[in-house]
Amino acid sequence: MHKIILGILPSILFSPCLFAQAATHRLPFEDSTLHHQANYTEMPYNRLVQSAGKVITYGDPNLENHTLDLCALPDKQHIVIEDRYGIAVVDLRGHKIVARFSFNAEKEWQPFVSTYSGITAYILDGKTMISWGAASPDTHVSAIMLAEWDGNKLQNISGITLSAIAPAAMALPNQIVAHAEQGILYLYVVLNGNNQLLKINATNRKVIWTASTGVAPYGVCIVKNKAYVTNWAGPIVTDTTHETAGTPWGSAYTNPVTGATANGSISVFNLQDGSLQNEILAGLHPNAIIKSPDSQWLYVANANSDAVSMVNVATEKVVDTIATGLFKQYFGSSPIALCTDALGKTLYVANAMDNAIAVINLTIKDGKPLQGSIAGYIPTESLSFGHIATESSVICYQFRSQRRQRFVACKITQTTQWQHSTGFYHSQTTGIVQHYSTTQFNPTQYLH
Repeated sequence: MHKIILGILPSILFSPCLFAQAATHRLPFEDSTLHHQANYTEMPYNRLVQSAGKVITYGDPNLENHTLDLCALPDKQHIVIEDRYGIAVVDLRGHKIVARFSFNAEKEWQPFVSTYSGITAYILDGKTMISWGAASPDTHVSAIMLAEWDGNKLQNISGITLSAIAPAAMALPNQIVAHAEQGILYLYVVLNGNNQLLKINATNRKVIWTASTGVAPYGVCIVKNKAYVTNWAGPIVTDTTHETAGTPWGSAYTNPVTGATANGSISVFNLQDGSLQNEILAGLHPNAIIKSPDSQWLYVANANSDAVSMVNVATEKVVDTIATGLFKQYFGSSPIALCTDALGKTLYVANAMDNAIAVINLTIKDGKPLQGSIAGYIPTESLSFGHIATESSVICYQFRSQRRQRFVACKITQTTQWQHSTGFYHSQTTGIVQHYSTTQFNPTQYLH
């Protein structure tokens, strides 16, 4: 099939006749990433978007805006959103943005933009702190950004700068997790470019240890005395007799049939000294990783497998693989963010390319998981990239990249509770945050 596709591709790209025909049948939305004249949004990849929930927009319409991630603040009354150009704080009671920090507003940080995702919030010395990753494409310097939230405004913006380690051009800090150990708070930071996990003392900002991960690490989850790190492109190449291919800053094992990466992986580290304890093979392009409320299970989103891996923490083995795609006959749903309800009975999976959140019922019997079943899909704005659960709602964020004045820069969407007493907030790479309410919304109506 690949040979057939490659054979017809040049004719599609270079045939003047086909260009003329395409111009004749041009549709309105082909001139824009998003088309806002209807009750739904027409996307350029043959999808329609009509999201549930309440949508809040923000950002400069002249810029290419992306919301990237979000987390709840310790007061449980606010959330903070990481976007391409900074962070924004949202009041959950009024669903309004009440504070904003932009890199462009401070000379020291003007060259910087946020990296992929991974924002976190925590209490340090009685202060609410927010940390996220950033990098400068101009100087190639990366930084762990730090901001203080005093309940009304963001202040005391600073950063821990990080240098790249060859062959990487940038360190690229991604997910950050705060974890207290014997009364001392530490930050665990994944460096996607350097292929590293850092442990940093949050008080004096000194690095305790540095550990080598797999290729292009993305997410990290702490369970008891171990850190679990997802690696986009699997283990570091050590056996050159196997087929490999180059990555932007290194190489990875590849599948000789597909030419894609052979598998993703989860590196397991001891928290005390950073020693590597295990390497668990996962699906393709593993990214988000979370633990169940009882810490017995890990859930890993595999973007290129359209599935979630369920890992038994005690045995460190994959015990179930849950398909999340909206269309089972096609690949390309790209699950990329996860959260559960408070009881661990429902898993919410953001399918980026489906523009939807898959709602999965989880059943554990006699300490063993039964096959997860999809209850339905919650429609979101385009490119769902993450979400969090609160006691009564779900907030999501979405990603958008459009420069026109009519561009919806960043949105926040809210819905009411529909599953038990749990809801969630979800953010999307179009620059959106949505709030979903579960008493008036039934996801089963979106079952395919």
